[in-house]
Amino acid sequence: MTTWTELVGSALIGTERRPVAVDLHALEGVEVDSPEAAVLAAAAVLATARAAGFTPERASGPAIEPAPVDARPPAAATAVQLLELLLAGC
Repeated sequence: MTTWTELVGSALIGTERRPVAVDLHALEGVEVDSPEAAVLAAAAVLATARAAGFTPERASGPAIEPAPVDARPPAAATAVQLLELLLAGC
């Protein structure tokens, strides 16, 4: 696959002025009918791969204290059922 900067450059300048060789093997199962679609599909695949491998920076400073134990009783069965219906979109 091509690099991220090559894909961004082709997307910004245009595939006619700056063609980019996209590895179509990496886009297996994706229908690509134009150079523009190939660049966008490759960018989507590469962006997902970059996001999946992202490692956030470690926090500096003291650790956050855990929340205290919640002593309240659990929600009633009716409230649980209503919340499930709301979350399910019914």
